Amino acid sequence: MGFSLVIGYLESLTSYYLGLLLLVTGLILRFRYYVAYQNRLLTRDAKYAKFGSYTLFILCVIVLITHYIII
Repeated sequence: MGFSLVIGYLESLTSYYLGLLLLVTGLILRFRYYVAYQNRLLTRDAKYAKFGSYTLFILCVIVLITHYIII
């Protein structure tokens, strides 16, 4: 039953909303890293923002690819 819920979720438009949410959040984190990079102040928070933005971009791509594979 749990697997059918995952398939139904990926087939619905909600996966597009999740992808959009991940993309926007990743861009916000990336912008925060870019500002710190321009000021040459790479604090620990900026490093986490850089890593988090890349992670969210990858998750966004995974969600969209699985959406197209499932459908």
